[in-house]
Amino acid sequence: MLRFFVAGAIALLSLSATTPADTGRPPKTLDLVWSSGGPWTGIAADDATGRIFALDPHGSCVEIDFDGKTVRTIRLPGAGGTKLRLAKFGPGQDVAFVPFRVWGNRDLSVYDSAGKELWTHPTGAGIDDVWAGDLDGNGEDEVIVGYNGKTGVHVVDKAGKIRWTSTAVGDVWSVCAGHVSDDGRLQLVTSAYDGKVHVFGRDGTPREILDPGCWSQMNRIVEPSASPRQATIVVACHPSGRNATINAITGDGAKRWSLTLPGDAEPEVETASLAPGRPWIAIGNGSGSTYVLDTGSGAILASLSDQEYVSELAWAAKAGNPSPLLLVATGREVNAYRMNP
Repeated sequence: MLRFFVAGAIALLSLSATTPADTGRPPKTLDLVWSSGGPWTGIAADDATGRIFALDPHGSCVEIDFDGKTVRTIRLPGAGGTKLRLAKFGPGQDVAFVPFRVWGNRDLSVYDSAGKELWTHPTGAGIDDVWAGDLDGNGEDEVIVGYNGKTGVHVVDKAGKIRWTSTAVGDVWSVCAGHVSDDGRLQLVTSAYDGKVHVFGRDGTPREILDPGCWSQMNRIVEPSASPRQATIVVACHPSGRNATINAITGDGAKRWSLTLPGDAEPEVETASLAPGRPWIAIGNGSGSTYVLDTGSGAILASLSDQEYVSELAWAAKAGNPSPLLLVATGREVNAYRMNP
């Protein structure tokens, strides 16, 4: 069921957090735009079209347009995932679906846009995280799999063939790709059992080991506006007590900023997503809290605390719309919010 809300009529659902006083920025709110009911735990958006895809744990995926209307339902036979990634396996090709379950016991299955299974990849010691990115620059995404235990990280091409693997890291809780060096290619950035941030070249060569000043649990790369060495790697730290810490470092390991989030009953960061074209990152934890941070300063721009659980976050952008939508999958619905002002 789809519910639409008119701005100003949803005050109880529109929450805000004032940024630190020294930023000089006005407070922002997250205004609820629409909500789509269903047991959706995974959420992802196609940046090129603004299409939104929500996944349930039983292999059902729905396409939702930017206005919140359900367009179609796609069955993903045998999927059983709770989180969702999208891949593009060539220029002009439609999205491929990569659902997965953290520490699940099923092999990783990849599906085309109609729900046909393309290939599978072994679950190893348990999958911790999955990403999709064009590491070799050929216009085709690779699927990157981070494993629990000593299995390490695998990079798999569009046909399901392994491009390379590395056991230089273990307990790979987080994988992502971005520009953090000067060779013009994407690099793979992972967490590992040692708590450090590990950077690999496109061919799997270990490049750097960066100290984020905490035990790295999840990493996201803010694409640089100038030199890749000035990229920002946002690191969600393993929580200590009831507070989670978010640190940010440059591509060569220099500290940018650090933020301790307000106390939560379950402060461990479950999900993080960067807004396309905006200096924002959304952070969600096990207590149902969501924070939107400024990636340049670490200031809290806005927050939500009325979600009982946050399974996954994503942003959706569409040409001609003033601001991207923050998508929150709760296991009961997908809620779409817009930052205001």
